[in-house]
Amino acid sequence: MVRGAQPAGTLNPASVPGPCAPGPFLAVEHRGGWVVVDLPEEVDLVNIGEIEQALVRLVAAGHCRIVLNASRLDFIDSTGLSGLVRALSVARSQQGTVRFAHASPWTARVMRVAGLHRVLAVYDSVEEAVAD
Repeated sequence: MVRGAQPAGTLNPASVPGPCAPGPFLAVEHRGGWVVVDLPEEVDLVNIGEIEQALVRLVAAGHCRIVLNASRLDFIDSTGLSGLVRALSVARSQQGTVRFAHASPWTARVMRVAGLHRVLAVYDSVEEAVAD
């Protein structure tokens, strides 16, 4: 479910060679030393396995600084949150990190209630996340 036209600098997931191909539904863009991954509209039990595997493949390919762009995210459940924490753990094991950007007020609230704001940095925009 990658959006049709992609902005300049955005990778088509099908064109990413080998083990860092993120999957058919995630748009990936390189910004400086960061990889920005556009999350789908829902992150839940149905798709978190694929999302988590895609993030692990990115880390395994040496892309250890990841920003999760949540601008399209409308829903995330507890399994989705757990999967993102596991991906953060994998990135940190390689001296990397995962940041969260463009969280809606609802998503930011869910993350605060779950205590994730203590372990996963949340930014208002992708630009802020890659600049900090």
